[in-house]
Amino acid sequence: GGLGGGGKVLQYKHMTYGTEVRTTSTSWLDTGFELNFTPKSASSVIRISANLKVDANMKNSLRSGKTYLRFARNNSTIYEIERGYYMNTSVTNEDRTLSYWVNMIWNDQSNTVSSLNYKLKFHNDNHESAVFSENQKGLFEITEIEV
Repeated sequence: GGLGGGGKVLQYKHMTYGTEVRTTSTSWLDTGFELNFTPKSASSVIRISANLKVDANMKNSLRSGKTYLRFARNNSTIYEIERGYYMNTSVTNEDRTLSYWVNMIWNDQSNTVSSLNYKLKFHNDNHESAVFSENQKGLFEITEIEV
């Protein structure tokens, strides 16, 4: 969603988190980023952002894969990205790790003054991946903006 003419910030919440979550699952998992937020206005824009370190561990001869990240509001998806990668190597039977930082931003419409639960979830396709790898702290922010 977009921000039109802009307005003042009505409220702001954030959290830092850095406990590694590692999985080989293709099911959606919680990352630990979670905030409850009650908008002051039903017509305001809620800007959600996350910044975190991700590792993709490829086993043996595997050279490519994807990690998926999703913002959810009250357990419904509102924004999803995928990060694909390919390692050009002839080495086989050796594990390789690709580390990278991800920054996500989404503008949500509040449409309510009731409490909302925002989370960041992740999964991968055919490899092992981790968020907050090596316990690197990430930042999760929610800002309510008057429209």
